[in-house]
Amino acid sequence: IGVTPLVSMLAESVGSRRPVTFVHAARTRDEAPLLDEIEALAERGQARLQRVFSRAPSTTGVAQEGEHIGRLSPALLAMLLPRVDCEVY
Repeated sequence: IGVTPLVSMLAESVGSRRPVTFVHAARTRDEAPLLDEIEALAERGQARLQRVFSRAPSTTGVAQEGEHIGRLSPALLAMLLPRVDCEVY
């Protein structure tokens, strides 16, 4: 799965003082691979987790905190990142 190497990088960042923002994009929450593991790592490492889903949740139709409905675009990525001079993988 394409996100697997990034999960390893997130795990490496746990305990570091380096600020991390992890943007995870998928069609829906249910189709987001490794999301439970990513959420647990982000919480433990105090990383900022932003989730982007191209389809609204079927039950509520409303995004929760840290979730965005729509496609990941350069404009949305710029809005989600804490600053423009950062490394993006």
